[in-house]
Amino acid sequence: MREDQPWVCSGINMYAATKLAAEAYLEALAGAGGPDYIALRIGPVYGPRVSPGSNGSLLLDVVDALDAGERPTVSWSRESIHSFVYIDDVAEALERFFWRDQ
Repeated sequence: MREDQPWVCSGINMYAATKLAAEAYLEALAGAGGPDYIALRIGPVYGPRVSPGSNGSLLLDVVDALDAGERPTVSWSRESIHSFVYIDDVAEALERFFWRDQ
């Protein structure tokens, strides 16, 4: 899903559906006179203290398997596109966003 793609009609999982539902709720609330909002779509985050088995640990899992002489496995489909982002880059982007007017 790209940030300029507002809706996915089919082929999404429950996690993605809840994220889209939250964005739809925010849009409806803003349209009814509620506050403006922004929805940040941050890809899988990797870095120190990443949770084992999480999307962000995929890179470490592959390296660990190779170090152990094993064949790494990736459970995502071949058509999946994931843009990993380092935790420090996420923190910097959020800091710049929240302090942009100051």
